[in-house]
Amino acid sequence: MATTSLIQVSEAAADKLSEILKEQGEDGGMLRVMVTPTPNGGFQHVLGVESDPKDDDIVI
Repeated sequence: MATTSLIQVSEAAADKLSEILKEQGEDGGMLRVMVTPTPNGGFQHVLGVESDPKDDDIVI
């Protein structure tokens, strides 16, 4: 089965994220990207830092 990435992250963005995670003591942490529906029919994008993935996470 072929896999495709849901998002693309540039090398510069990945480097910056690693730097930020290290500064916050989350070295080895992961960026959680959530998209949730809003009451008006739109979507809200939420970013957060997680130490470990949840069972139903898609890790890319």
